[in-house]
Amino acid sequence: MSKKSTIYTLFLFVFALVGLCACVRDDAEPTGVARQFTRLYVSFEDAPVPNSTTPYVSMGVIYPADSTDLFTFRLSFGSAAQGGGPIVFNPYSRNVYQASANLNGAADTVVYSLGVGTTGALSASGVIPNRLFSYVKGLSFDAINNRLIIVNGNGTNTTSGIYVVSSPVGRTSYTRPLKKFFTNGKLLWGAAYYNDQLFVSQLNAPIGITVFDQIISTDVSGSADSSAVLNSYTLPIAGAETGMNLRGVSYDHGRDILVVAAYPTTPTPSVVGNGRIYIFENFHGSLTGSARTITPTRTITGAATQLAQPVEVAIDTRENGSYLYVADRQARSIFRFNMSDNGNVAPNRALETPGGRIPVGLALDTRDRTTLDNSLISQ
Repeated sequence: MSKKSTIYTLFLFVFALVGLCACVRDDAEPTGVARQFTRLYVSFEDAPVPNSTTPYVSMGVIYPADSTDLFTFRLSFGSAAQGGGPIVFNPYSRNVYQASANLNGAADTVVYSLGVGTTGALSASGVIPNRLFSYVKGLSFDAINNRLIIVNGNGTNTTSGIYVVSSPVGRTSYTRPLKKFFTNGKLLWGAAYYNDQLFVSQLNAPIGITVFDQIISTDVSGSADSSAVLNSYTLPIAGAETGMNLRGVSYDHGRDILVVAAYPTTPTPSVVGNGRIYIFENFHGSLTGSARTITPTRTITGAATQLAQPVEVAIDTRENGSYLYVADRQARSIFRFNMSDNGNVAPNRALETPGGRIPVGLALDTRDRTTLDNSLISQ
């Protein structure tokens, strides 16, 4: 074989090897050199319609969510949830977790695990059932310890509490939580985890953001299932102490920003423009470990915002992330705002849900150094 032929053969081998690696790359799995992108998963509250010929859809995927040209739903999926509820995604879990909305008397006490494929497509990958998961209003994820955090927000019954499930991937049968914490009559909504603390909206007095301390490190080995209680305190929001429905929360530890969705209790339905997005800068850095009233740094509200009943929010937590996403239940739309927005501003993008479905949950899949470094992950 000539020298030229040898070089050509070597070139073909290297080319084929590189091509093979490119073909099998899975963008759903984090790597140190993964390209930057965003996928926004949206959970729809609509329950399956018996005997319907229309496929059931409980989840939609907006991709790329940060595009300046195209902001649209690309994929859809129908899980076994009897109406979609809160969702959470973490790149190291490689799964989206979805709870049921449990409307109209439904008794779906399963958290569904949905695998994320190379294109962002979802597939059923497991179930996490327990009768305690009857009123799930918040999901979050501790990536460092591989823990799924489940908030049952109904403070009026014996199942209300915060539950920590270890190693949630691949579970297919009844799941006993690693930890159970009684929440003592608190009506809760949403969940954002960072550094052994959980931030949750509290709907009954005192209305505000409740901070639960040491949710991962608290030892419950000597407690009965229903008696373990976390240290907690509530931060009332100035101007929202009464007459406001607080809903989903999102936290970006890199910027130290907490964002909360809210809308007035009256009138019903809410008037367009009355919805609010509270933005708190230097949130974690200003925590003192005790209750006190906090004032939003900025508030997105007003007729131009189109916000009527915002129920969930998601921050693009990448270093160069510049958007905030909002699910509005009444408008049946997803709104994208600039992180710097304040006051009566129009959304950067507005997208109606397919078929007028009701959006209630958001989970953002973003990739860069800050989201792929396991030590930096905030939720």
